[in-house]
Amino acid sequence: MSKSGKFLCGAVIGGFIGAATALLLAPKPGRETREDLFNTLEKAKQTLRETSEDVGWRTTEVKENTSDKWIELRESQ
Repeated sequence: MSKSGKFLCGAVIGGFIGAATALLLAPKPGRETREDLFNTLEKAKQTLRETSEDVGWRTTEVKENTSDKWIELRESQ
């Protein structure tokens, strides 16, 4: 994963941890806090799924490009 990808992933995870902490420390009834926390966790799961799918596609693309370049290099020699 590239540096920018790692940074983005860390920022997303940090944001969700911060949001969860804020929800837990907020002066709300327990039921509302649990609902908010559950909703935040669902959003985090969805973001993680989307990010992992994107990383998977990019990895496949890089692998294919590298393989093609390697074949071209070998054939040119």
